[in-house]
Amino acid sequence: MPANFETIADYYDIMYVDPAEYRAEAQKAAALIEKYKTCPNRRLLDLACGTGEQSRTFAESFAVTGIDLSEEMLHAAARKVPSAEFLPADIFDFHFDEPFGAAVNLYGSIGFARGYDQLRDGLRCVYDCLTPGGVFLLTPWATRETFREGIVSQSGERDGIHFCRMETVKRKAPQAVEVEMFHLVEQDGAVQQFHHLQKITLFSEAEYRAALAQAGFILRERLSEAEFRMGAFVCTKA
Repeated sequence: MPANFETIADYYDIMYVDPAEYRAEAQKAAALIEKYKTCPNRRLLDLACGTGEQSRTFAESFAVTGIDLSEEMLHAAARKVPSAEFLPADIFDFHFDEPFGAAVNLYGSIGFARGYDQLRDGLRCVYDCLTPGGVFLLTPWATRETFREGIVSQSGERDGIHFCRMETVKRKAPQAVEVEMFHLVEQDGAVQQFHHLQKITLFSEAEYRAALAQAGFILRERLSEAEFRMGAFVCTKA
């Protein structure tokens, strides 16, 4: 299950979002979409959109709809990108009547799938919401072959808020990873402490490719982690 993003929405951007980096990555994703998209549809679905930082850039050239499970994250996204639509929905089980010309699922949230069947079913939801000629860009949460355990630590100050975070990333089984997150946040002299546990399913490269194919997608390009943060699968709907 994901961490409780309702509790960290207020300071998520301060700890995790570099606006310039997010903008550059969204621009790269948009360029890949334009490279492979063959339909005129300019609607884009941002899956697990979080606080909407990448949606802000996508909205410059697409009509954006973002979905996320966290209401607080969606509120933050709506404040950033008033021209976009943000809706509460599960990225593994959703439906839209009006199709999209593109969809993106960035920063590894696909790893919250509880197993291969849910991974495949979620990808099928994406496929079904796209119009023929549409493009889907997916970044995996690493793969079973590329995953490395580690510790992430960071501290700093931004917008008058001091923060410190430490996260341990451990493999608990061949397909299971746990990310334990410890956060300290200070604002106006008040200090808050947060503890979260993320459980991630680690899929192999072959499983990602098989699930995309079973959902109906045609894989057009596979970018490495050196080419795109966390790597990317660029797919189209025939």
